[in-house]
Amino acid sequence: MTVKGINCSIRIIFLYQTLVYLLLLIIKHLHFSAGDTLPIIKKHHTMKSKFIILILILVFNLSYSQIYNCSVHENQLKIYDFALTNLNTIKKHTKSDLIIVSIDFNDKSSLLENIRYYQYPKDYTEGEIDEKYSITVWNELDLFIRKSFEFCPRSNFEDEHSEYTRIRFGLPLVKENIAEAIGNVTKNLSEIKQLQISNEINENTNFTLTVNNLKINREKPIKLAHPIVGKLNIYQSDIVKISDNYFLIFKVLKTSELNKNLPVFYFEYKLFYVHQGKTSLVSKGAHQTILNKHVEIIEQESIIDVANEMENEKKMIQETDISFEVKFE
Repeated sequence: MTVKGINCSIRIIFLYQTLVYLLLLIIKHLHFSAGDTLPIIKKHHTMKSKFIILILILVFNLSYSQIYNCSVHENQLKIYDFALTNLNTIKKHTKSDLIIVSIDFNDKSSLLENIRYYQYPKDYTEGEIDEKYSITVWNELDLFIRKSFEFCPRSNFEDEHSEYTRIRFGLPLVKENIAEAIGNVTKNLSEIKQLQISNEINENTNFTLTVNNLKINREKPIKLAHPIVGKLNIYQSDIVKISDNYFLIFKVLKTSELNKNLPVFYFEYKLFYVHQGKTSLVSKGAHQTILNKHVEIIEQESIIDVANEMENEKKMIQETDISFEVKFE
């Protein structure tokens, strides 16, 4: 069955259950005594019908207005809780005490493409699993996992090509082992939270800028200032004079990887040359990842006269060689 078909089936099951429940409500609310007069019945019926129509419209809209959480760790916890609650039923369909859940996504759409379940091989290592270990599981467990990972784009806004293609994790089917797995994942989430705190860059934090090298057009290295200490202003630096006629400005971009529950910080900069009342952009860079509150930029950039290049006569207009690093508190 295709992903579209699976998604459609889940929605149909949900709507079918909802409609059955609403029909029971209609029967209950439209019940009237034998002594009721016909006008009262018609009025009562009309009001109830309008009320039920409003409910149906609301339920239909809600069924298509959902929030998906594709954090692997958090979804694991939900699946472990589901397995613990329904363990007896799950074991009637699967005798294994530990299985592997292998989830494949379409590498273009990030939609769930396929889920396979395997008995855990004794000699298992990361990689492909022999299909002889393939098993089936309780249908409700399969539906629950499919719903948890229905659509999982990686939440990295800086890299449009960064997507999940496969997620694998173990699912124990013994009460004590499920409890242990929940504890391990909870611990991992706590450690990730601590890492998040330690890697956090405040919007107004202090920084130290050190320029190690600056050459223009292969001339002698330009005399540079000593390490410069400054302070961000809502994730952006002030204009920093790093040498005579050369000025640097940079900013920090904060985004996130929701699938990993981690903030991600990127670095952008511009280097200007100011001379005789004129300003020119010498170099710029974007989307350099900041790791452990530190970023190092090494750029060698050449600007060529395009007109001359078309005539097979390349003429160098400017060549820039710069390296610097920024450390944030």
